[in-house]
Amino acid sequence: MDKQIFTIFAGDAGAGLATVLAARMGVDQEQARTLVIGGSVYLDGRRERDPDFKVRPGHRLVVRRPETEEESPRDHGL
Repeated sequence: MDKQIFTIFAGDAGAGLATVLAARMGVDQEQARTLVIGGSVYLDGRRERDPDFKVRPGHRLVVRRPETEEESPRDHGL
């Protein structure tokens, strides 16, 4: 599982959660919304599923992206 941590700065205040994530993670808005709605984003330790949640300076965001099938270890019968 890939984990990324971000702190919200004054310049991001009032922006929607998915908008901030898209900018910080370098993904498009739809991918960021999917992460939030899918439960992969935690705001100050609590899961946040509202992509339009307005962030404030000092908020700590943790994004836990699930492993894709290509990234997960495979049992090759060895």
